[in-house]
Amino acid sequence: MKQSLLPNQERARFVLIMMRIHIVFEALTLALYLYTYQILNQDGPMGSMEIDNYRLALITVFLLPYLSFGLLIVSAIAFVRWMSRGYDNYSMASGSGLFERSSVLWAFFLPFINLARPYNIVQEMWEGMQIRLSQTVKSSLIGWWWTFWIGNFILRLILIGSDKVYIFNILISVFSIIAAFLVIRIVKRYSGFEKERVQYLRIEDLENRENLGEYHSPDF
Repeated sequence: MKQSLLPNQERARFVLIMMRIHIVFEALTLALYLYTYQILNQDGPMGSMEIDNYRLALITVFLLPYLSFGLLIVSAIAFVRWMSRGYDNYSMASGSGLFERSSVLWAFFLPFINLARPYNIVQEMWEGMQIRLSQTVKSSLIGWWWTFWIGNFILRLILIGSDKVYIFNILISVFSIIAAFLVIRIVKRYSGFEKERVQYLRIEDLENRENLGEYHSPDF
């Protein structure tokens, strides 16, 4: 029997949970940024309640980028664990793989390499896991995901030296929400590919057993 795929459902489920948490957090952050930005740009004097709300929002706004970045790192680690296991399964199923396991694990964290390699790895997994399945699914999800992921980090770098804090933080939240939605779609679809591959391996194994049985069956 061919070697079965390694379990990846729990890692996929944890990624989905983290992405949903990320979406909720960024949505709340976006609402707070918009509220604070509106207060800052309104004409006329603010009431006492508006001043109190503004002070609270201002304190929170300066803390949110750090919380957002911390959540982003945790989500990235969860995604790397899932991606690494997914790449192992792809390599086992197809008998090939362009990258070593260590390269997959560090793809997100090595400078310059992390600009393209995670995209290449996920693209290879996506296409390779479908080899010899009845239908190959082409998708632009991976390209769009990587566009918004890289865009997110570019905006964070620009934010460091910019005085337009609220504008860039609003854009970062929007990019983060879109990227998280795309990750959910990718992980769910790839998990489907893994299930299909397991079924394919089981059927292939049964056929091989039947063929061997016919070949070795005694002639009565």
